[in-house]
Amino acid sequence: MTFTLLAHHLLGHHGGQRGGRKEGGDPMSTLYVLAVVMVILLVKAYIVQWTWNRVVPVLLNSLHPSPTEAVRNFRELNYVDALILTVLSNCLFS
Repeated sequence: MTFTLLAHHLLGHHGGQRGGRKEGGDPMSTLYVLAVVMVILLVKAYIVQWTWNRVVPVLLNSLHPSPTEAVRNFRELNYVDALILTVLSNCLFS
């Protein structure tokens, strides 16, 4: 949703529009929208990381035949992996 909003905002200020709007967009407005989208993306990635690292060990304890081995082999999701997963899910489901 946020990427769609950014694309609409950026494309709405440049070329192809008739009436009402001026030709060039306000660069500060575009920069502000880009900054807001980036902050939202980074917060989403943090939420994905935190949730994954809290929920998956509990699920492994509940569902795996040998829970101690499953939890011992569990690798926590780092921030870069969470960011990649967030971008992927945004692309697939937006």
